[in-house]
Parts: sequence; structure tokens; C-alpha cells
Amino acid sequence: PAYPTPYALLQTVAKGLPTVTKELAQKWLEEALKRDPLNQAARTRHLSYLCKKWHGSHEEMYNFARATLEECPPGSSLKTIIFQAFYEHHLFLTAFEQNPRVK
Repeated sequence: PAYPTPYALLQTVAKGLPTVTKELAQKWLEEALKRDPLNQAARTRHLSYLCKKWHGSHEEMYNFARATLEECPPGSSLKTIIFQAFYEHHLFLTAFEQNPRVK
């Protein structure tokens, strides 16, 4: 398709399927960004995929958020992606690492 939405939505599918490799999730992101380089849905969903609670690490998630910050123009709403990374990290700490019921 000529629009990025299907590839953006596949990022959500990737979170729930252990058979989807990081390489495939990255390919879907690249396909979305070929069609719309600043596509917020694709980038925020990929950031979520890279969370430690799914298929990545805190480091991968923050690296992706920082790279996105460097690519977006001044005033872009994509600048908020770093706050999403902080929030995802906080959720991980409170829901998993600091929760005695999870251990």
C-alpha cells in the first residue's frame, strides 16, 4: 500500500507474537517511514515494541527515542516520544521490578 498505516499497526501485532523477529519489526517500521518519515503511530508503536517488557531493553527503547528526536523538526509532536520512553520505563519498574506479586 501507498500509506503507512498497515505497517504501523503491524508493530502492535509484533508485540503479541513471539515469532516476529526484531528484524521483521524493524522492516515494518522502515516500510511505514518510507511512506511517511514522521509517522507518529509507527514510531510510538515501535518504541513500545522495544520496551523491556516486550521484546527489547530500556537501552534499545531510549536509543530509538533519542534517534527519533534527532530526526524530527522543531515543534514536531514526535518530540514527546522521549516522555513515552520515560513512562514505559516507569511502568516496567512499578508493574514488574518493584511488584512482589510478579516475582
